[in-house]
Amino acid sequence: MKHFLTIPEEIFLLTLNEEGEHLKSMHRAWDIVFAGAILMDLALQRRIDTDVEYVIPDNTISTGDNILNQVLMEISKSDENKKISYWLAEIRKKAPVLLDALITNLIRKGVIKIENQRVLWFFSSRKYPTENNTEIKEVKERVREGIMGNNIPDFRDLVIISLAYNGDMLELILQKEEIEKYIDRIEQLAKMDLVGQAVSNSLKELTLSVMIAMKAKELLGVLTPEEKLTELVEKMKVKMKIENENDLPDWLKKGTDQYKKTLRYIEEQNTGDIIFDPYAKKYKVKQYGRLMD
Repeated sequence: MKHFLTIPEEIFLLTLNEEGEHLKSMHRAWDIVFAGAILMDLALQRRIDTDVEYVIPDNTISTGDNILNQVLMEISKSDENKKISYWLAEIRKKAPVLLDALITNLIRKGVIKIENQRVLWFFSSRKYPTENNTEIKEVKERVREGIMGNNIPDFRDLVIISLAYNGDMLELILQKEEIEKYIDRIEQLAKMDLVGQAVSNSLKELTLSVMIAMKAKELLGVLTPEEKLTELVEKMKVKMKIENENDLPDWLKKGTDQYKKTLRYIEEQNTGDIIFDPYAKKYKVKQYGRLMD
């Protein structure tokens, strides 16, 4: 079935807030999720096949979408079948260029427009234009219904749920209370998609590689205050079992005033090995050092 929008386009639309800002900067997994969406769209169009680990070229007939076609050609030219994680990494490298092309496609389809550096919807109802006399529900509404309903969602929406869950982007679809209420069902649905699981594994590998690189830089004495704080955030996420960055305490949550104070304290103390007392609102270097308001 020919869809009005591709899965990557719908994933992008999920990241737009009401002010027309693209929230990708809030999500460290954005580029990987975007890459996963491209692979899943190719799989649903039967241009590639996937098993537990590998992407297998199946059909090189044009998809009708320039972004999907570009990735399909790269996969088909490969000398051997590569792992899903390999293609996620390769597509991720090209994400900025592919995203520009995607935005151009959405403008041509009459879904969005660019105004004063903001991405705006053409239609106030947040519904897609009609196709074949059938109104197409906006992605967030469809996916919310799929999560909160009792039936198994359409496989296309199942893919989006899986990518959002495994890419730590559920808060783009649901409120925090809704995530807590439906998390068991979401996890069940997410397990049905192999590419979504590969996104999760790639995200973990990316986080680990970033932490290893930062540790090496710290030992060499070249870690910046921002990098030290990023390392601290990743450590605390593991320690506190936090997956959603919005659930971090204010002193570790990017954009808050307390986060800025944390960064300043790390810069002054020249170490990210610190703790914060939320009641006294004071920082302390672990095991030694002075306090700072």
